[in-house]
Amino acid sequence: MFTTNGRNPVSGFSKIKKQIDGITKIPAWRVHDLRRTVATGLQRLGINLQAIESVLGHTAGSRAGIVGVYQRHSFDAEKRTALEAWAREVDRIVDGKLAKVLPLRRR
Repeated sequence: MFTTNGRNPVSGFSKIKKQIDGITKIPAWRVHDLRRTVATGLQRLGINLQAIESVLGHTAGSRAGIVGVYQRHSFDAEKRTALEAWAREVDRIVDGKLAKVLPLRRR
């Protein structure tokens, strides 16, 4: 699904991560954190679990065991819808159109 030339998967994540680390100063994060963030964000946007697991490439969870034997749907359309929704959400965040956040009072 993710490719730079239409044939081979994207590679070189560690090199890109080092560049991002040098620019952002985000403490101790891993590439896996991006998967968790996307999964959580998609669920918040109302995307169903099967589509989220398909986006992540999971074969366990809702597609484990006997379900995985009989459930052969690729979820291509659902993955496209999910990733388009996520792209809109990222654009919204980057554009600074965040929801108003109020600080919690300490007790």
